Amino acid sequence: MKNKRYIDIGDNIEIIYFNKNEEPMILETAIYDVVDSEHLLINNPIHEGHLYFLPMNKEVSVTVKKENVGIVNFDMVFLEREKKSSVYTVKCKIVSEIKKHQRRRYYRVKTYEDIKLSYLEEEEDISVNLLNISGVGILISTQKELELNSVVYANIEFLGEDFIIPGKIIRKLEVDNKFEYGIEFENLNNKDIKTILSYVFKKQLANKNGDLNA
Repeated sequence: MKNKRYIDIGDNIEIIYFNKNEEPMILETAIYDVVDSEHLLINNPIHEGHLYFLPMNKEVSVTVKKENVGIVNFDMVFLEREKKSSVYTVKCKIVSEIKKHQRRRYYRVKTYEDIKLSYLEEEEDISVNLLNISGVGILISTQKELELNSVVYANIEFLGEDFIIPGKIIRKLEVDNKFEYGIEFENLNNKDIKTILSYVFKKQLANKNGDLNA
């Protein structure tokens, strides 16, 4: 396995999974064994105190947080359930490249659309270009210079519904006579988080499957 060194027995992992209602869930478990260059055994996830039996042949996104490495992301498919002694496990096949990031926890998808941004120093909303989005924030571009650590409100449409999302400017970079700003979401409720995650991962899957209009 290329980059096999990023995956080890005992690593804690987060599985981004869409249930039968197409709602995103984050299931936490651990790697039980690295079988070979393409296959893993994971402990069957537990949700709300009970074993959560995952459907087979389902593709999911996985995040591994490793000290001194960063964040590792890959996709895998559930193949079959196996019982090892008294431990319930699931055999999985890795179906994507294993990618390492320094700090990123969630997948980030590129997008090119205009959104409105409310900024306390301006009487009217600012039109900005949304460059990418993840479960924790957005990257925008505008000719307007904004102050670091300012609180802003982004008006974004997710899955046909308008959201006004509070955030804080945590990064600022001047590029080609424009400014790019990294904005971290703040004070989101569980419903908003689920909606954003659902949008991001559906967008990611559509992009991977070649749907340029996603």
